[in-house]
Amino acid sequence: MTPIAKYELPLPPGINTSYEIGTAYRTGRSRIVSKAEHKMFKRDAALLLANQKQLLSKDEQKARNFIIEEIRLNGWFLFLEIFCFLEDILERDEDGGLKVVQDVVCKHLGIDDKYVMDAHIGKRKANGNPRCEITVYLFQEEEVA
Repeated sequence: MTPIAKYELPLPPGINTSYEIGTAYRTGRSRIVSKAEHKMFKRDAALLLANQKQLLSKDEQKARNFIIEEIRLNGWFLFLEIFCFLEDILERDEDGGLKVVQDVVCKHLGIDDKYVMDAHIGKRKANGNPRCEITVYLFQEEEVA
């Protein structure tokens, strides 16, 4: 599979530090809301993704924009591969930051995250460089013989 995009982000907050019970503005009822750490990660990640996009050549940007437009027009699906590089492998679950990473990457690409058909998430030893590496592919169903 050929990647559509590759990104490197800081480690996302885990699910337990991302949400809390809060109050809906309009109704005053209790609901789940994002914590400040979650909002800050999304804001910072959006800036980093925009900076990474600027590093692409004009031809690379044109090619990526063409693929993204084809995905939108044809209703194609995405496959995300996410690896969290941690100093301590047992520090956290590997899937705790899946939703926030998926949200920020899909928003950056301009594609609704409902088009993510599959995601693989794993963790690796950081060796002094904790981070989250994301690769986006077109989803291709395996042919069954």
